[in-house]
Amino acid sequence: MQKQILKLIFLVVVFFAVPNFASAADVYMSKTGTKTTGKSTAGNWSNSNCYNNLEDIFIANSLSPGDTLTIDDGIYTGASNSIHQWNFPPSGTAGNFIVIRAKNIPCQNGVACNQPLKVHFDGANGAVFEASNYPENDPAKKVEYIKFWGIRWDGISTYTNWDHLYFKQVASMGISDGNSAVFDMSGQHNLVEDCIAFGKGRYKFLFYDISRELQLQGPGNNVCRRCIVRHDWAKKEDPTQDPVASFSSYYNRGTALLNPIDIDSSMPAYWMRNPGELSGAFYQPVDDSSNGQHLLDIEGGIVINSAMNMGQSSSSSVGSGNIYQDIVGINVAGGFLPRGGGTFNRISLLNVNSGNYTYRNALQKSNVLAIDDGIFNWSDSPFVVTNSIFKNLAGIGIYGNATSNYMNMHGVAGGNYSGVSPAVNLISSNPIYNAATNPLGSLKYPVRIENSSALSAAGSFGGQIGARITNKLGVDGAFKGDANWNTEQGSLWPWPLEDWVQAEMRTSDYSSFCAPFAATANACPSTFATDAYRGFASSGVDAWGQPITLTKYIWQSLGNQIPCEIYGTCGGDVIAPSAPSGLSVL
Repeated sequence: MQKQILKLIFLVVVFFAVPNFASAADVYMSKTGTKTTGKSTAGNWSNSNCYNNLEDIFIANSLSPGDTLTIDDGIYTGASNSIHQWNFPPSGTAGNFIVIRAKNIPCQNGVACNQPLKVHFDGANGAVFEASNYPENDPAKKVEYIKFWGIRWDGISTYTNWDHLYFKQVASMGISDGNSAVFDMSGQHNLVEDCIAFGKGRYKFLFYDISRELQLQGPGNNVCRRCIVRHDWAKKEDPTQDPVASFSSYYNRGTALLNPIDIDSSMPAYWMRNPGELSGAFYQPVDDSSNGQHLLDIEGGIVINSAMNMGQSSSSSVGSGNIYQDIVGINVAGGFLPRGGGTFNRISLLNVNSGNYTYRNALQKSNVLAIDDGIFNWSDSPFVVTNSIFKNLAGIGIYGNATSNYMNMHGVAGGNYSGVSPAVNLISSNPIYNAATNPLGSLKYPVRIENSSALSAAGSFGGQIGARITNKLGVDGAFKGDANWNTEQGSLWPWPLEDWVQAEMRTSDYSSFCAPFAATANACPSTFATDAYRGFASSGVDAWGQPITLTKYIWQSLGNQIPCEIYGTCGGDVIAPSAPSGLSVL
């Protein structure tokens, strides 16, 4: 009896703790729908049971907390399919989100993964998701507790008072060539999960409290979990000077980036000739110190093949509350510039060299922050580096207002340290594994240190030196502050939804982007037509004759074939899952 009571209590706690995304009622939308009022009958996709556009649904007040709006396949256009401060969905509640989703989502419910999203709101033809001008903080226009799932927009921008939004497997391709962001989140306690941003835009993911005054209500505490950026284009011929960055957090404090990836941002020929700064993967440019520390938290991050640096934080940050943990940078043009200080733990910087890339001119190249170096600042807030690997840096390893310990530094051309006391526990051997030349190397794959290798227990408290990026961070759907919102879960590899990510990014529309410059002095390179297929999105094969995937591209970046257990191919065949144990038939 006692066990039954405890089980009942557990079920009650779980029921009330987890947001309910189950459908209380259905509303359907299709390209040919004719419905104008009321709910839809579940399972009936006839025209008379489907609305034709978002505006009719919002005006008819057809959605209530717990309802699901399901949208049929198609490209949706026109102002009636836009979302903005005069045309927006109603709010759900904490226990009953309103869900706005695609009918068919790659990798879900038997839909093939290797294809782009099937519902596309075409921003070039008026179907925008846009916070035009400045947000109106009118309580009557507040939107909360909405889940957007499996939909593609050409740019997303929300309002300061749109809170508790949940974007799941959403893609945003930037089409604006000016001062724009591709995925712009304002407000408090929002969650962006398994989402991607690419195309045009000087920022790809931007967390920005544009109104400022709402900071007094508390930090933004927004989470970006397993989000992926690729910089395709950034104001190519714009004469103004603006920073370019991948994940950027202005003013909105408490931003957390869990397992973020910046990949193949390697084409400065398509970026502005004279940017204010090429500010890197992780950018916290300004902060209002009167409202407390920014507290940017980056964990489990990967930056691979970037003509920018790893990131910058502002000198106006209070103290050193920023956290950088388990981050790997491979083939990047520069390291970190933590002017706001912070703690760096288990960082692997491998091949930091701006010479990897061809810039448009010397001025563009000079705007790469922390160019060729590892981690440094000037006389700003102090930073601490521990348990980290610096290998093959064209500049200096660590200098400025810093302390470090438990380091592996090898091949740092400008010297390991400048103006910094060397680590007491400093390892100088080559960490990179090579079967022929360095079989004792600990770093065979960038995301883990090999068990029982030299670096596996050489760090502080007997821990490892080098990044550990092997598990997902946070329970899916968990907002910041929820239970286990940032704890390690199951294996991260193979990367979730990787076939969809690859297919979606292959749609980056270089032909359209380049068209205005054809037959001019600023014409795109002749290869532009295939540039969307570069790097991990290539349609070719890897060094072992296998199709390229996101997972293989990252794991094999140090020249070693991915271990067979990642894809379950040991022995040459896919290993069938074992039968569950401990079950009994009643």
